[in-house]
Amino acid sequence: MIRILSLLLATALLTAPAWASFPSEPPDWVNPSRIRVENSEADFYAWTDGGSVFVHVDPVFGSIPLDKNRLRYGEYDGVILLREQPITSIQDSSGTEFSGLVSGPATLLVVTDERYEKEVLLYQTSDSGYSWVYIQGSNSASILFQSGIWKSDQPEVNLFIQKYETGSCVVVLLYDHTYLAFLDSDYSNGIHCSNDVLMGGASIRLEFFDTVHGFLELNIPGRVSISGPVEMKYPDK
Repeated sequence: MIRILSLLLATALLTAPAWASFPSEPPDWVNPSRIRVENSEADFYAWTDGGSVFVHVDPVFGSIPLDKNRLRYGEYDGVILLREQPITSIQDSSGTEFSGLVSGPATLLVVTDERYEKEVLLYQTSDSGYSWVYIQGSNSASILFQSGIWKSDQPEVNLFIQKYETGSCVVVLLYDHTYLAFLDSDYSNGIHCSNDVLMGGASIRLEFFDTVHGFLELNIPGRVSISGPVEMKYPDK
């Protein structure tokens, strides 16, 4: 009897659909987009795994309406949206078509007709506006970001980033009338500096979603510790 049950269990596992177990959410540094719908808010982000697009929604309070009529996707060139198409479907972990309210943290599979390297998800809010969500790919660490002036969502933070052929880069950061310089000998996995050039103990971490969008973590001992998205504003041409 035990042997028969074991065989049945093994057969069930072998025939289980691929979507029965969603992959793990991306690393903590991936910056979620804050969406606001019908007086509710949630953190919302997306990533790719095995050619599929997954979204994670984590409501702060209330419930967030989520269905394929609110979601669209398209190709983004850093300036304009080149094309935009509807989402084919949204499925839960059992493969069932999902549409309705998300009342707790949820991971869902978004089915798209095509895949782009520079793809975004657009979430339509109740006021007909859109929240843009950049899809985090598995190869994001190797994104070749652009040199130039980058702006943070916090107005007191500005950066100049310059790459060199050796694979190294220099970052000059302006924070609240103070300049800090950082050197990274290998930016292929993002920019990570545990100390500034003057050995003052300041550290930065920069990860990139695409060539013109990223996420910054800055720590200046005794002064400030901040994090948030950054965007290329003035490329070094």
